[in-house]
Amino acid sequence: MELLAPGGNYNSFIAAINAGADAIYLGGKCFSARAYSSNFEKEEIASLIKYAHVRDVKVYVTINTLIFEDEFFDAVEFASFLYFHDVDGILLQDLGLASYLHKIHPDLVLHASTQLSCHNLIQAKSLMNIGFKRVVLAREVSLEEAKKIKELGVEVEMFVQGALCVSYSGNCLMSSFIGGRSGNRGRCAQPCRHHMEVVSSNESKSEYAISTKDLLTLDKIEEYKKAGIDSLKIEGRMKREEYVYQVVSSYRKAIDLVDINYEQEIDRIKRLFNRNFTKGYIFNESRTKLLNQNTSSNIGVRLGKVVKVKNNFIYMLLEDDVHVGDGIKFLNKKLDGMLLTRFSIDKEVVKQASKGDIISFSRNNLVIEVGTIVNKTSDYLLNEDIGSKIKINKLIPLKLKLQGKENTPLTITLEDERNNVIEYQSSFILESAKNNPTTKERIITQLKKVDEFPYYYQEIDYQLSDNLFVPISLLNSARRIALEMMNKKRENFNHYLGVSNKYQSNITNNQTNMTLLKIVYKKQYDILKNYHLPLLCDEELNIESEYIFNKRINHHDNSKVLNNQMTSYYKECEEGFTLLSSYGNVTNSYALDLYLEKGYKLVFLSLECSRRQIKLMMESFYKRHSFYPNVGINIYGHIDYMIMRSCPISSAYNLNNDHCQMCKKDRYYLKDHMQVTFPLLTNSDCNVRVLSNRPVSIISKLDELKQMHINNFLIEFTIEDNEQIQKVMDAYLNNKSVSEKDFFGHYLNEIE
Repeated sequence: MELLAPGGNYNSFIAAINAGADAIYLGGKCFSARAYSSNFEKEEIASLIKYAHVRDVKVYVTINTLIFEDEFFDAVEFASFLYFHDVDGILLQDLGLASYLHKIHPDLVLHASTQLSCHNLIQAKSLMNIGFKRVVLAREVSLEEAKKIKELGVEVEMFVQGALCVSYSGNCLMSSFIGGRSGNRGRCAQPCRHHMEVVSSNESKSEYAISTKDLLTLDKIEEYKKAGIDSLKIEGRMKREEYVYQVVSSYRKAIDLVDINYEQEIDRIKRLFNRNFTKGYIFNESRTKLLNQNTSSNIGVRLGKVVKVKNNFIYMLLEDDVHVGDGIKFLNKKLDGMLLTRFSIDKEVVKQASKGDIISFSRNNLVIEVGTIVNKTSDYLLNEDIGSKIKINKLIPLKLKLQGKENTPLTITLEDERNNVIEYQSSFILESAKNNPTTKERIITQLKKVDEFPYYYQEIDYQLSDNLFVPISLLNSARRIALEMMNKKRENFNHYLGVSNKYQSNITNNQTNMTLLKIVYKKQYDILKNYHLPLLCDEELNIESEYIFNKRINHHDNSKVLNNQMTSYYKECEEGFTLLSSYGNVTNSYALDLYLEKGYKLVFLSLECSRRQIKLMMESFYKRHSFYPNVGINIYGHIDYMIMRSCPISSAYNLNNDHCQMCKKDRYYLKDHMQVTFPLLTNSDCNVRVLSNRPVSIISKLDELKQMHINNFLIEFTIEDNEQIQKVMDAYLNNKSVSEKDFFGHYLNEIE
């Protein structure tokens, strides 16, 4: 079982190795789903791969964002660079890039990012069939489901620790549309962590309605082992190195069952970062228990209570030890915080105090009431302890053999646990000592000085003749050369073939010209059937319709896409007219190649594509195939900003029932700090759709779209009443704007 750690910067990378990680995932300066972590230049990554390999650690690089047409070959060039520098695997979200890389470098190891939201058997099997060796499962997948996916023969990686996305990953457009920073492009502004209320017709509930707790499953390692999970993944590329070191070392102990005190290890983790914890959907935690609707920030651990406020001083009764340099947070309305730079006991200034003491400190003009609970949010002594441990470098055992006699070179043989063997013969010839021979002890002492190399000698076989003189300077030089030779041996893990095949894709021309009307309610069917346009019905309606929209999320899905069905995630399809929705995240012509090659007949482009990017995509496809692809565009609808398994409604009302049916009693919304409201819709599985506050409407751009050789369109109705539906249809039939304030989404407002 692999322990996989985050490497958001160089210090965290080193900390993860020294703490015992088997592998590290990191990102480059581009195409990384954590664009705001430090990340690395290409040459830095090449160097880090060598550094890690020498220490028996693998490196996976994230190219886990959607790729636009004009950057596609930059991404290919980056991936190829990594391939030729022995990367252990590449994490991908974009299926066009995945398919392309598998065709040109068939032995390159590809991992399906959690951004692909892999959550069922058919999806995992389909990803395997386009070249993925490993799938990083959606965080909403249970251990039982993961075990079944593992039985397909694919490697399975699961998040076991760290922050959770409230939306199914790869299915969140909120940050993209309300702030222009796309989660699918690695630039999420985390609106889910901001102030957000659940509101209905007569009340509002909670302050951080969709902020999740963090995942912590340290005491469940044996269950992962029984399920055959290949890799346990720790989230945290934005976290400090102290956090990375502590979490990795705790999970290392749990995996190895060495010196593990679960309560103590969990307490140390909480003292570094604590947003309240959950076992998550992996262990079937209720959808009502995954949210922390009181705060989205680190709340730390309980330190004490305010017992007096006098003049400018706060007096606190300690329930835990405290030290100068600790950070604290008052659990008042504002969640005020401060750093304890000075405090006293009975007017005597001290550096530390113990449980039961009453300390006093300046309130720094904060308004704090007696009885306020105080938490410790950073622990000076713990950070000092971890800081000293981080510096203890991981060392690799070697066997050393020394051979030589008078008038022969010194021969140094090194062997490691991977059966790498190097033999070095010195350029100098051993001589008999005239006066003072170099002793065995002196020679071994010099060879044990491994300099900056990460080795120690597990075994030494000394076969040098007695009475030899060996110059110390030459001995030092020989040692360094031999160790450098071993480094070179150990740097290459994978021994890739170094193949660069020509990309090919065979697609037949298939053109349609249609406008689909998507509906979710029976009453919409009764209105829209009179327009004599093809209806795309939600499968839960159970209406006989020419076209069916499959569930966005379906954990039980084990079937291919059938004739006249539309799906939102990649899976193989049967013969017939099969469709991919815009939530399939197609942003480049090579993704179109994949879907059309695999039998999809109509592909709707991502809602994050701009007019310019659509033009580039269409022209690039045409240059390769001499015809335009059969694609569609969503031209109207309240789009899904999120789709999530957690239920903010039941959580806000403190209900324990996973299927409480509260959503049937009223219309619910999320309301943010700008007083913008986002409608909530649910389905029979209690998945929650967070809709856009206003519909995207580009009906007025139909002529322009047709000039780009796009002839298929989708109009989606969700919360519209009869009057609104008729207004939209009138706009479509007369090729005009729905209103003077049409929202064009990313069609005109391009994202980075």
